[in-house]
Amino acid sequence: MLRCPPEKTSNSLTSSKSKTRLSYNLRVIVKGCRMARFIVVHSMPYNEEQIIATAKNMPGQLPPGVSWNLAYCAFDDSRFFCEWEAPSKDVIEQVFKSTQVPYDAVYPVRLLDANKVEFRG
Repeated sequence: MLRCPPEKTSNSLTSSKSKTRLSYNLRVIVKGCRMARFIVVHSMPYNEEQIIATAKNMPGQLPPGVSWNLAYCAFDDSRFFCEWEAPSKDVIEQVFKSTQVPYDAVYPVRLLDANKVEFRG
């Protein structure tokens, strides 16, 4: 899988100027580049309504080329395991810093299709 180089991304999304710079850089990177996949672990006491509200609001806050695909929710343990695609781990971390969404860790991952016994992508 082709990975996008992290050095092409901006350092911050905290200001509109930074967001514009990051968005521009992502447009440059995304063209012809398959996004890397990540699992993000969150520990936060969200209920179903709060995680749904976060999911509804997040797309408008994401730079081009970044997507939150799904979440596994363990409400009893206040843990969430979310699948993301982005050019790099740094870009995802910048999204969480700018949106003030807490996270424990971001892991680059590959998807194993257990039925076909092969990696996808």
